[in-house]
Amino acid sequence: MTPAEPSVLIIGAGPAGMAAAEVLSAQNVRVTLLEAGRRPGIKFLVAGRSGLNLTMNATAAEVLDNCSRDVYGREHPKLRDFLMPCMNSFDPNAIRDWAASLGTPTTVGTSGKVFPVDHHGAGLLRNWERRLYAQGVNIKTGFSMKEIRPNQKGGWDVLGPKTLTARHVICALGGGSWPQTGSTGHWQSWLRALNIPIIPMRSANCGIEIPWDEPFISRHEGHAIKNITIRHGDTISQGEVVVTRYGLEGYAIYPLIPHLRYEMEHAGYVDVHLDLCRDLSRDNIVQRLRNARAKSTLTNRLRSTLKLTPSELGLLHFAGIRHVGSDDAQIAEYVKSCRIRATAFRPLEESISTAGGVSMDALTTDFELRDHPGLSLVGEMLDWEAPTGGYLLSACLAMGRHAGLAISKKIGRPT
Repeated sequence: MTPAEPSVLIIGAGPAGMAAAEVLSAQNVRVTLLEAGRRPGIKFLVAGRSGLNLTMNATAAEVLDNCSRDVYGREHPKLRDFLMPCMNSFDPNAIRDWAASLGTPTTVGTSGKVFPVDHHGAGLLRNWERRLYAQGVNIKTGFSMKEIRPNQKGGWDVLGPKTLTARHVICALGGGSWPQTGSTGHWQSWLRALNIPIIPMRSANCGIEIPWDEPFISRHEGHAIKNITIRHGDTISQGEVVVTRYGLEGYAIYPLIPHLRYEMEHAGYVDVHLDLCRDLSRDNIVQRLRNARAKSTLTNRLRSTLKLTPSELGLLHFAGIRHVGSDDAQIAEYVKSCRIRATAFRPLEESISTAGGVSMDALTTDFELRDHPGLSLVGEMLDWEAPTGGYLLSACLAMGRHAGLAISKKIGRPT
């Protein structure tokens, strides 16, 4: 390596790593992108199986609001300081323009989520790979990185099938979720050897475990419960959940996870309240119940007057509605605030993403380790969290680009 030909090693060919490789190679920086899997972007493809949610139809500030909380859902000013420059320079509109430049026009769904027009990520990923190759990126797959060590020349040695050396290394190795895609969290051991502070990783965007009885499971497993509101304290989420053998899973649950985490970790359980008739007030429900036939069973009254599904009725019975007798006001309260007790979160390996990771205190605002110049960390390795809905992917893309541009400036390439 010579001053005239600087090079950068990027470890991890997910969205953050590929974004860093793209901006660096566009400045004629010699980049090698290392990936343990058989091809780049495996998690990108897995996330896009049911429709690749690239970003949100939102401002940079709105995306930032969903990415700048700590593991207990509290506002985290330092996270805002880190992420604001990234998101301002690569906001949702810029992400849509970037996708279009790769031959992938986007569309906005009814919930504000932004998808490729064909709803899949394969075409976008394929064209992204082609761009990287065209810009001279050397992509090495099947490279299982074992460790990174500082060397005596002021650079870094990356140990794998063979040892590679560079002055600048960007790690984009993911968190601990979906380990089949390569996000195993194995990097924690060698970062701890460098005395890097790491917040224990936790499940994020995951299901909650509920001790259903077998009759409930046999009747309702796999059934979707739509158009509901879920509340914990002052935190509210709306959408759909699916009844599983272990509990509840779905997009209405995921945004609540950070807010449930503290109570779950300290009490061993947490209560959530489901509004099964969010379009009706308690008074509306009481009036409808009073107009129903008096001799009908409670189940039939609820079914006929409120149009509740069998699974919604099952939730109410599981929560104990049968104990309230014929008091219409108490019945309405159950329907509007059906209390369900969760006893655990699903394991990290089943989660969509990860909370926790390398403390932001160890990094500069360019994502370089303060005590280890030349080594940068981006993406889910870091201690931040975002809900689904494109927020996570938006921030990973923005972080990777920001770190790449910062290194480009350091080595004398204009940006």
